[in-house]
Amino acid sequence: MEQFKSYRDRYSRVSRFVPNYTGSQICCRWKNYLDPRLCKSPLTDEEKDFIVSRAHVYKASDTILWKCIIHDLEKEFGRTHSENKVRNFWHPNKRYYINKYVKIVEQNKEGKEALKNNGIEKLTVLEPRIEHKFREAYRMRPY
Repeated sequence: MEQFKSYRDRYSRVSRFVPNYTGSQICCRWKNYLDPRLCKSPLTDEEKDFIVSRAHVYKASDTILWKCIIHDLEKEFGRTHSENKVRNFWHPNKRYYINKYVKIVEQNKEGKEALKNNGIEKLTVLEPRIEHKFREAYRMRPY
């Protein structure tokens, strides 16, 4: 990868040398497993708490901006974790950590002030409501 790093299409160039794999497959494999900068050790408790707090900050509509969280993790702790590792931590434990975070805010009367100091202006619930598009049975309409 070192010799292809200056190219914009470096993963598709590498895929020419590796049969049966596309450029996007090589890109995902590199970013999540093979990059030598990645930390292979599990997440620490401090990193987990940091991910939970940043998930509330970087929530854009129904998605979370994982790349921003990973960049902040690297700045804060000096270790790079893959996007898969961070997302695999968050999604199974999402409901538990949201409830824990809300309880901490409710118990602490100065919680809102602490949140404002950390850059979180309002607490949003991360569980989106599922609204069905069709209230009655869907039928095709004739033209």
